[in-house]
Amino acid sequence: MRVLGLLLLAACGAHGPATTPTLPPQPDTKPAAPPAPPEDRDPWLGRTDLIAAPPALAPAPLALPAATRFTLPNGLKVIVVPLHDLPVVTMRLAVGAGSNDEPRDKRTLAGFVAAMLVKGTQKRSGPDLADSVAAVGGVLDTTADLDDTYVSCQALAKDAVTCLKAIGETAMTPAFPAADVAAVAESIDANLRFVRDNPAALAAQHAENAYWGEDHVRGWVPTEDTVKAIARKDLVAWHKARFVPGNAVLAIAGDVDPAALRAEIDKAFGKWAGGKAPARKAFAEPAHKGLTLRLVDKPESVQSQILLIGPGVAHKDADFVAAVLVNDVLGGPAVSSRLTKALRLEGGRAYSAGSSFETWRGRGTFQAQTATRSAETGATLKRLLDEMKKLRVEGPTAEELIGAKARLAGRYPMSFQSAGEVATAFLVAQLHDLGEEWVKSFPLAVGAVTADQARAAAKAHLDPDAAVAVVVGKADEVAPQLAQLGLSADRVGWLDPVSQRDRDRIKKLVIDPQKAAEGRKLLDAALAAKGGAAKLRALKDITSTGTVRVTVDKQVVDGKWKRTYQPPSRMRVDFDLPGGALTLVSTEKGGWQRLGDQTQDLDKALSDQAQAQIWREADTILLRHLDAGTVVQSAGKMKVPGETKEFDAVTIRRGDGTNETRILIDPETRMIFALLYSVAGTPALERYSDYRAVNGIQIAFRQQASGGNQILDVIIADVKINGGVGPEAFRK
Repeated sequence: MRVLGLLLLAACGAHGPATTPTLPPQPDTKPAAPPAPPEDRDPWLGRTDLIAAPPALAPAPLALPAATRFTLPNGLKVIVVPLHDLPVVTMRLAVGAGSNDEPRDKRTLAGFVAAMLVKGTQKRSGPDLADSVAAVGGVLDTTADLDDTYVSCQALAKDAVTCLKAIGETAMTPAFPAADVAAVAESIDANLRFVRDNPAALAAQHAENAYWGEDHVRGWVPTEDTVKAIARKDLVAWHKARFVPGNAVLAIAGDVDPAALRAEIDKAFGKWAGGKAPARKAFAEPAHKGLTLRLVDKPESVQSQILLIGPGVAHKDADFVAAVLVNDVLGGPAVSSRLTKALRLEGGRAYSAGSSFETWRGRGTFQAQTATRSAETGATLKRLLDEMKKLRVEGPTAEELIGAKARLAGRYPMSFQSAGEVATAFLVAQLHDLGEEWVKSFPLAVGAVTADQARAAAKAHLDPDAAVAVVVGKADEVAPQLAQLGLSADRVGWLDPVSQRDRDRIKKLVIDPQKAAEGRKLLDAALAAKGGAAKLRALKDITSTGTVRVTVDKQVVDGKWKRTYQPPSRMRVDFDLPGGALTLVSTEKGGWQRLGDQTQDLDKALSDQAQAQIWREADTILLRHLDAGTVVQSAGKMKVPGETKEFDAVTIRRGDGTNETRILIDPETRMIFALLYSVAGTPALERYSDYRAVNGIQIAFRQQASGGNQILDVIIADVKINGGVGPEAFRK
């Protein structure tokens, strides 16, 4: 049954390698062509009658209206920027409660709260709240980032009061309805599962962990366990402690009169009360000596995702503007950037390459990223590092600095085309202690950067020897390339926990001798009830037939089902579904699937998962604790959702920490009632019932498996034990 669920997921494409575009094949390397004859010279070269490009305009301050600022008696800071070009208004309330404030064991708490804010208030349900804003053509939204949680509303200016009321009610009196908690948790889990199949996202998660480390909040990796640890009471406590007026700023931009709006702001937020928010914990910044390299092995990848993270700047640092200019030269959006020329235009190794500095209250990071063919990984990483080192030593040329200034100063006004962009700019300036003048005079600050300041910023913030590089790709092909460069990498599987702490925890679980003895006693009793070790070890094959109901995203398909299991490592499942026949096979040598007349091998990662699932096979799992090295621990009593009965829980795993599975045993019958485990980070639950004796072995004739958005329900009609299954059943 286990492999049934896994292989069906494989057939549907879940948990497999991400579908990513591949680079076109490069032409064979040929000797350089001889110099072109004079008549083939560039006809435009040396011409003096061509029209010259106009010189770049001198940077000028941005013409923005003066903001009206005031603070309510309760401590809420307010910024109002009148913009009368369009009859719209945007409001953003920022509360100092971001993911940098989360505890290690409850990562994603800030985002969880943000998602729950719009699910209902103490006055209105979530749909009623949304409808009240939508009725005037407005939009209400909530988000959270590293530093803050935002409640935003946009509407026509005449409906500004509707937005004020909606924001105030959402931020001040959320209800956190219990009925929505599970759905939001599942949505967050789905996003975390997506990371595994997205090389760029996976690289970012590994790079954050590797750069910031296990003792810094940004190095703590959100997992499904940290989401599971969050209860409604945690959401309420987080909101009560941090959503206080003295910890918030409200920015409003649009066609409004600040003086007239003041009274409405008082009505919406004047009753907001609360004490002082908890002080933000300070963490020591990492200090890397030498380039730290992590290779994330995704065996079926045909290309590598490369991400480098190094020390950055804080938004209010004196050299922030100079650093941004240096970055524009190195990896900005222009085709003239050094990384674009080196890796894309000249090297032909990448679709794109770029770099950036994070913009936060505290010091963030510098990041450079690209993707390339597996065979070009080493050369691409070396070229990226070389470009960084060269710019760090020499600084930008005079021509590059002039171009970067023109681009940054020229693009800046384009980022103020809406009331929302203006509100955000003034809000960020307030949150980052920069002030209103900084927003208006940024182009002047860009123009004032000297060559010496740019060189100093490059030297301070482009240091590969203080950085972390992560490569997500085919390790067997990539590792030798890195070794040729003299680089050694920490190799991690793409399905392994991102955090070294979590990987170590799995391998070094503390074994309680008393719980181990209790667990083995429970498993011995279950094994005896199943039919005994002798009968299970005598199993040569089991063939089961019956019907199956498959539910995927609430869509239901019924069909026929046949499973052939040959211990210890071979499984075949045949489906006869309305859409056609489907065959799924896993053996110790690999796996494959056939849909209609199309046959395809399973990738190595899925094949490994399938073998792990066969290790959990319910008809033989009760033999596993008899294997040398298997770790067993009693886990006390446990309930299953939808069941009132308590079951005896026993956790088993291999000695290397893999294949961890929790077995729930009915205390009356000693039969396995359920198995709980995780596949590629997705929790799975299997249930077993309707046990009947076949050749002296108790077989569950009703088997159900659920995980992610899929449910499989099998009703077995017939079971044959040791009927004779030849190797041809598993051949492709």
